[in-house]
Amino acid sequence: MSLLSISCPDESLVIAFDPTYLPKSGKHSPYIDRFWSGCAGRALRGQELGGLAAVSLEHNTAIHLEAVMTPDSDTLKLNDQTRIDHYAQIIVDRAEQLNASLTTMNLAKTMHLQNQK
Repeated sequence: MSLLSISCPDESLVIAFDPTYLPKSGKHSPYIDRFWSGCAGRALRGQELGGLAAVSLEHNTAIHLEAVMTPDSDTLKLNDQTRIDHYAQIIVDRAEQLNASLTTMNLAKTMHLQNQK
C-alpha cells in the first residue's frame, strides 16, 4: 500500500506538474538560466525544478511525487528541445509509472471500501 492510498483512500486524484523558480547566484551550479518567477512577475536568474504531484481536488491537498531539474536554454538547444518539449517529456517518460501508481491506488481504494462493508 502506498502513501497515496493511505493518505487519500477515498478520493480521486489527478497528476499535476508545476515548474518552480529557485533563486541562485552561484557561478558553478548547473542549469543557471532565466526562469519565470510568479512571485516577481518576471523571469529571473536562477534554477527551476519541475514538480510532479498527486492532487486531491476534494481536499485541496497535493502529495509530492518527484522533482526534475529544468536544463538551461543552451542544454535544451543541444538536445533540439524547447522548454515546453522538456516539460512534456517529463510526463511522457513517466506516463506508464504514473498510470500504474494511480491504478494501484484505485485498486487499494476499492479493496478498502469493500472491507468496510
